[in-house]
Formats: sequence, structure tokens, C-alpha cells
Amino acid sequence: KSGEGIVRVMDCHPKTKSIKDAACKLNESWSDTSSNIYMKVMGKEKTGYVVAFASKPITTTENAYTAEFSVTGLPSAVSVSVAVDGAEYTAISSGDRLALVFLGLEGSTHTVTVSQYIKTLEDIRYYAAENSIAIAEDGTYTVEYVTQFLLLVETEPPSVRGVSSAWFAAGQAETLGPYEEIVQGGIGTRYLFVKLLVDGLMQGDRSVTLRMGQPHTVRVLYVTQYLLRVASDFGDPKGEGWYTAGD
Repeated sequence: KSGEGIVRVMDCHPKTKSIKDAACKLNESWSDTSSNIYMKVMGKEKTGYVVAFASKPITTTENAYTAEFSVTGLPSAVSVSVAVDGAEYTAISSGDRLALVFLGLEGSTHTVTVSQYIKTLEDIRYYAAENSIAIAEDGTYTVEYVTQFLLLVETEPPSVRGVSSAWFAAGQAETLGPYEEIVQGGIGTRYLFVKLLVDGLMQGDRSVTLRMGQPHTVRVLYVTQYLLRVASDFGDPKGEGWYTAGD
């Protein structure tokens, strides 16, 4: 890979089968001139080593800079993978502080990226509006996640409106309806509104405003009605009108 950045190294001398020489030494360096890659050990972090790499020989680290990277808004049990310049580096959780060391070569800018969406359940996810950060100097950089809940709306029968769904940020208000009292179908068919249910609880109107503090399932129930026409050449027959299916 060309350019400058960091990688995590678990074995500094993989050509040997022994693990006795796996440890890196501070300022130890390697190069692959055919690929124009130069690397140098910058330090140790947890179970690996922070290694700077560049497209030219690393003769000094005087211009190296450190970026402290973190994420917020995730539950403590949830972690997110961090990629540096497109290469997966490590995983962190909210509250973790990840120190990234870069070489301050002229025009050196590095991109740190995490997933934009993290889904923990089918109806709960976490969203980062800005999930990629360009870093070119010392500083503290944070990606903020917000909790989103799924709003599922089902209409019965499905031919009236079908099924729709959307994600909303925690605390966001959403108004549904008012739903039509009568929806025209094909010739001689219509649908009459019966009730509106939110998470199984009947609402008192044809509309509802929800504040998204949790996932919600909304059911809009209609009954199918058919038009009965009555005609006769004699007298005045009765009974013409709309009848619910099954009547």
C-alpha cells in the first residue's frame, strides 16, 4: 500500500518460525523498495505494535503527530471496527481512547473510518452522520452515534396501503394519519376504517403522534365492503348498499 499511515503488527519477524523473536524493537525499521513501502516501529499498544509506514524512507519521527480517536453513543457492550486509510486496524467501544501515530510528511492526511450503521437488534440501530474523519494534525477526534428505532406500519388488508417502515432518532416525534375513513378500491369495492393500533393498544382517533423512545409497530385496520345493487322491473326493491365481507 502506498502513502503513509499505521498498521498493527503481531510478529515483527514472520520469516522465522520461532516466536522468540516476534517482539519488535523501538525504532526498528523495514522496507520493501519494490513496492515503495517503508516502515518503522513507533511504539507498543496492548498486544500489538504501532508501526508507521510511508512511501519514502523514514529518517526521522520529529514531525510525527498523534490523533486521539474515540466514538460515543454506543452501548458499552457494542464495539465498532476502525479502519485507517482503508485498512482495518482495531475495534473500540464508547469510552475507549485510541491513540494513532502518523508521520507528518508534507501533504500527509489520513482517513479514519467506522461503520455508519451498527444494528444490534432488528428494530434498533446506531447511526453516525459523519463516520469518516480526515486527520492531518494533533488533536482529539470523535465520531458520534445516535440511537435510532424502527417504526413499522402495517395496513390490513395489505391492498389498502401495504407495509412501510422508517428509522427515527430517539426522542424524535412522528405523526401518522389521519387515515382515510373510506378508501375506494376497484369497481364495487371499498375499505372502511375500523381502528388504529399502536403496539397492540387501540387509539381513539384515526391519527397518532409517537415520540420514538422505543421501536413501535402500528396497525391500521380496515374492513372490505362490497356494493350490492338491487334492480327490479316491478315495485321498489330494498337492500341496495355497501356490505362488509362475510355479512
